[in-house]
Amino acid sequence: MSVLRLAGFDLHRFSRDQIIVWAIMAGALGILIFAIASGAHAGLLKNSATSVEGGVLALSSDGREIAVLSPFDGELLGSIALEHEASQITPTPGGVSVFVSFVDREEVWIYSTTEYELQEVVSFPGRVPDHLLFSENGDSLFVSYDDVPVISVFNHSMRSLDLSFEFELPGSYGPVYRNRRATRLYRATPAGLATIFAANGEVIETLPVSPAVLGFNPDYTHIWALEADLSPAVGMLPRSESRSGVPLLVDERSGSMSRIDAVVTAGPVFVTAGGEPSGPDNSAFLLESRNAVLFFDSRTGEHQGELELPFSAEKLLDSGVGTIWAVGADGRLAVIDPVRGSVRQLGRDPGTLAAAGNGGEQLDGARMLVTSVVQSEGNFACF
Repeated sequence: MSVLRLAGFDLHRFSRDQIIVWAIMAGALGILIFAIASGAHAGLLKNSATSVEGGVLALSSDGREIAVLSPFDGELLGSIALEHEASQITPTPGGVSVFVSFVDREEVWIYSTTEYELQEVVSFPGRVPDHLLFSENGDSLFVSYDDVPVISVFNHSMRSLDLSFEFELPGSYGPVYRNRRATRLYRATPAGLATIFAANGEVIETLPVSPAVLGFNPDYTHIWALEADLSPAVGMLPRSESRSGVPLLVDERSGSMSRIDAVVTAGPVFVTAGGEPSGPDNSAFLLESRNAVLFFDSRTGEHQGELELPFSAEKLLDSGVGTIWAVGADGRLAVIDPVRGSVRQLGRDPGTLAAAGNGGEQLDGARMLVTSVVQSEGNFACF
């Protein structure tokens, strides 16, 4: 009698029941392999771009509506009507909720970005919240105000806020920014950009720059800023808002700075191939002419090229799915793929999305654009 040997095992040494068990396991393994292969072939195993949920939040020009748009083509997914004029919109790290601060109101209203309904109202007696900033996992919320130079630090969990401590930074203004772990904060002052130790509010150093907007590259190794001639009365603007200036690159660890030889008017926006951290890492700015986007290596500042736009743009935004949006004042939308070097204008003639019913009215003159990607799996304090 011949003997079947598989991977060193002699089947003569096993009982009939054991052989049956081995046969069932082998069959299950075969089914699993077939399912994986079939799923990959059928596109069931989606890549990171096509499996992204959520969208782009667009605050209307009058501050009374938030449109939720598809990050792929700008299609209108839903909208949130606001009872008061909003000043800022800040999604939670997981994107399921958006915190909204208002002009001259001592409150923050929290809305669902999936059900488009009001979830909570948080009061700030005697103060008008302006800019809000979450830590990476959402367990901390930093709040600055438009009427007092105070920064409040809250513990945050599932839309519940508990004040941890607060500190005063005299003369400071505009948004608060953070490094990856929120151990250091950054805010503009008349003397420059203050670096703050987040644990106690102590100012570590002040960089002699006047940034209109700034942002960290995806690795949080460098700060990119759009340097402009500002005053405390003007203040820093939300990322992607228009303001002419010069790109500035700052090493987050050493504080060393270098200015880029270009005059730009919006940015920085950061993008990687397919939204993957391992992809090409570029910082993008809108050229002062508004008809082209410049790309720089986000670590070295080396010029990587530029792409012309089919219209004059006002704003830039990382879509969250590996592309950049360029938005015109009239709501036109162009999708830029920096990896392929392509620019695709969406919508019907003359290029506005309003004609196609895909959100052009929401993008037309939009005050603010914010990427909000819902992560259905994760450990965020608030999804």
